[in-house]
Amino acid sequence: MKKFIIAISGFIILFSFSSCKNTENDLLPEKAARSPDMSLGTSENVVTMTAQKDSYLPNVEAISVTWQNDTDRALRFDEPFCIEKKAEGNKWISVFDGAEADFDTGGIIVFARSRQEHIYRIRPYTGTLEPGEYRIAASFFYYSQSGNYEEYPLYAEFEIVDGYVLDNAYFAVFECLYKMAPPNLTEGKYCAADLSDLQLSGASKAELVKLLQKFCEKHGYALLLEDIDSLDEKGYMYERYSFTDGFLISFWYTNPESNPLTVFAYLWKNSAEIQADFIVEKRNGLWEVTNVTTF
Repeated sequence: MKKFIIAISGFIILFSFSSCKNTENDLLPEKAARSPDMSLGTSENVVTMTAQKDSYLPNVEAISVTWQNDTDRALRFDEPFCIEKKAEGNKWISVFDGAEADFDTGGIIVFARSRQEHIYRIRPYTGTLEPGEYRIAASFFYYSQSGNYEEYPLYAEFEIVDGYVLDNAYFAVFECLYKMAPPNLTEGKYCAADLSDLQLSGASKAELVKLLQKFCEKHGYALLLEDIDSLDEKGYMYERYSFTDGFLISFWYTNPESNPLTVFAYLWKNSAEIQADFIVEKRNGLWEVTNVTTF
């Protein structure tokens, strides 16, 4: 998940924030040079807002975020918000359909060195969203020693994807198996995926490859679409069954016509591996791993 971080030390760098306007958020030099009376400690003090998921479907009703206050002061987080879409030239454009999201409350206090969950109910203001990169634009307030509230912007980025991209049980299994593995099994520069036994259409397999590629880019791997024999034939192994530069995830058998879906998969590196049966259920249009049996 992506987060917008504000570091707080002897001064704060401010960014322009105008709720729900079609503007690019540029640095304001006259404010950047100012040092508000906000002595909150070291440069490790940050305030963040993070979406709890990286991706959502076009008909998403609400987005849950985490407000994190790592400063030494209580801060007020504002409930009014805007949803913006990334456009050409790295500009963020409001997608609100008519009325702005406003509230009668005076905001929510998040105490020093604490976090709080919050739900932004976006559907009444956005309708169905087109695929693309989005962010929630909100703000927090600090009550300064001068007796005024200082307002600072916060953003939480997320992605809207086509339903069939997330409608992929195999990628859910892939992610689950990766998270189960100890760090020594996922070391190296290559992530090899054996998709040869998957019963997917050409279009669905292509979308799965896109998800795997995005995963590898995020985690610093080069993706190889190979099985164990082709890894050996192409010289990725120093000797037979010695894949020290990466790891392999393979799917063996499934019952593709059912829901729940049963998938057998394993993660292998050298002589060590994890094998498991995964039960994957389709809930609200998305595939989720609901049970894992390891061997």
